[in-house]
Amino acid sequence: MYNNAANGAVEMPEGDLAFLSPGFLSIGLHKLALIRTILGYKVDLVCSDVDTVWLQNPLPYFARFPEANILASSDATAPTHDDEGLENPQVIGRHDLNIGVMMLRCTKNMTLFVDAWQQQLQRKDAQHWDQEEFNALLRINMFKNHFSWWDHTDPWDRVYKPKATVAQNKRVVWAFDHSVTVGVLPVSMFANGHIFFVQKLYEKLRSPLHVVHANFIGGGFKRHRFREAQLWLYDKPAYYSVDHLLSFDMRTLQPPANWLHLNSRHRVQFHLESIGTQLQQFWNAAGAAVALNRTLILPQFTCYCDELWYWSLEVNPGYKCRYVGARNQTLPFQCPHDMVVNLLQLDDVPAKFGAAVKYRESTFLDNPRTPQAIKDNVTRIRLQMPDQLPEPLPNQVPVQASQHLPEHLRVQRQLQQMAEPIVTQMPVSWTVTETELRDTLSQYQSHRVLHMTDMGHVILNSYRGWDKRRSHASLDRWRFLLFAFVH
Repeated sequence: MYNNAANGAVEMPEGDLAFLSPGFLSIGLHKLALIRTILGYKVDLVCSDVDTVWLQNPLPYFARFPEANILASSDATAPTHDDEGLENPQVIGRHDLNIGVMMLRCTKNMTLFVDAWQQQLQRKDAQHWDQEEFNALLRINMFKNHFSWWDHTDPWDRVYKPKATVAQNKRVVWAFDHSVTVGVLPVSMFANGHIFFVQKLYEKLRSPLHVVHANFIGGGFKRHRFREAQLWLYDKPAYYSVDHLLSFDMRTLQPPANWLHLNSRHRVQFHLESIGTQLQQFWNAAGAAVALNRTLILPQFTCYCDELWYWSLEVNPGYKCRYVGARNQTLPFQCPHDMVVNLLQLDDVPAKFGAAVKYRESTFLDNPRTPQAIKDNVTRIRLQMPDQLPEPLPNQVPVQASQHLPEHLRVQRQLQQMAEPIVTQMPVSWTVTETELRDTLSQYQSHRVLHMTDMGHVILNSYRGWDKRRSHASLDRWRFLLFAFVH
């Protein structure tokens, strides 16, 4: 990692680095040793976790607040102001500061704070998380009042009264027993994972976004979230030149007329019903992609509740299945895929789970790195059911994947889709086999993108007709995918 002495180097831990594992906790010690070393050179320091994407230089913004010794991001799920200033310091009592994005100014007291922080992590009576100890030290004599850990009132309702703020800026508070000053970076500009990927607060407030931190997300899904937002730039050209893609229009249940007046429990019930309907279509599309040997462009799922909806059932019904503190979260919303299915199990271990489901993110065709030749070769197909069967999903409305995009690109994409004709309407039976589906669409085998306008009932029972050598394994993969669906 870096030379700690003339004859030795600090070695990073190997093996299990899962959250709060011994390996994870030991990284904090190494990181803090590095922070202490750099401050020893009498320079200010900007610390950034590796699961961040910086969109603009933060130094001009940091320079606006010279009275703050520490500027740190927050795990808060709602802003305290709608301007571009720092957050209200009360947020430090309600939510932890996140050390994944922070600035430390080199002062004498800052060195003392880092030394105390390091000592806390080196205690041998227990293992300590560096961020937890960071917040605990800063809160020493920061507020006039306190709330006990067993107090189950909503943290966002608690009013914390700082003992002292800086005269030049009431949003900068004295901390660590009146030794250092702290400011909380605005969550709309220095966004955590929930603020950016779920709430998209920067769009609503039109704030100049500086950084996106992929926290609030399981480690295996961070890269996919960045790809979905077109912020992942490390894929090679071959990733975007894939041939034989399959996409489809996702349809979601229309909410009841009294949706706005439903209580949390009834909202959760409707959310589960809606997700189940969307998973049915996803099942059909995944099966079709395997049968046609195509790469599935993931749909956008619509969630009527946040993934932690149980908070509104057990603690504060007023949230109406929103995330804790996120009272301004818009419902429904286009939810990240990992809130619904376990993407890690789509294409791994074919020997155990059957044919892999190759996939790309839902914004793949809107990505400027995707060749135009692929974007221009989209064949839209409507698969019709026999006349005697019910119409597919009559109470549902389509959801376009482009809804994940910024507004101007979203409108452009919708206009393009409206202009695209339905090339063909092809009849299929209620239960179609793998071979029958391939034969039905064989004339389009060379087309680069097949877009199905409805997957609601088509091949609903497709896995029953799959080749015997693959049907059981495919079902196993599907069961494992659903294991991640905790809604």
